[in-house]
Amino acid sequence: MGRQAEVGEELFADKDEKAGNPWLFKAFYQGGPKVKQGQSAEDVLFQMQSEIIRELAEKEDCIIVGRCADLVLTGQDVDCLSLFICAPFEWRVHHRMELENLDEKAARTLVEKTDAQREKYYTHYTGRPWGLPENYDICINSARLGIDRTDPDTLVKQNRLPELVNWYQALGAEALVLGCTHFPYFKEALLRQITLPLIDPAEEMLRLLNT
Repeated sequence: MGRQAEVGEELFADKDEKAGNPWLFKAFYQGGPKVKQGQSAEDVLFQMQSEIIRELAEKEDCIIVGRCADLVLTGQDVDCLSLFICAPFEWRVHHRMELENLDEKAARTLVEKTDAQREKYYTHYTGRPWGLPENYDICINSARLGIDRTDPDTLVKQNRLPELVNWYQALGAEALVLGCTHFPYFKEALLRQITLPLIDPAEEMLRLLNT
């Protein structure tokens, strides 16, 4: 990232997914032509990450975690499914306690701080409220579905995937392509509830190699 901007990577060390402060920041007056003079490190990093996200999405199937990718890819000529994973505050506090061996007060403070940082970052760079369901295609409650394992039938039902597929079919979609390696996990469960043809790229590749 730093090499692309021709800026020392150490300057980005603590800036990832943080919004720049318009009143107090260290401005860049160094770097290559991709760096606008006077930008904050946070803005330079967001600009470079957005460029890489667009390049990856145009080139190959990929999963982008965070970085306002839902907005970055809006208007781009790529097929994109936007997913938001959430959970109740108290559940996340106790999960953090177990995960990092923290007491409740420390875990609560950490979750509140993380939420505030993510909300500030997303709102700053998108101009939209963070976490609104209408900003995404699918929302998943990880407290209800679990983190490590989720039954395929439950995953399909809870996220109303058949309804989503039927909506696309009504708009004229002729087939559903599993564009990510973990989607085959719920393929059979989904096939039992839809009529739209479903294509697994891995199976299709084997078929083509064998013909």
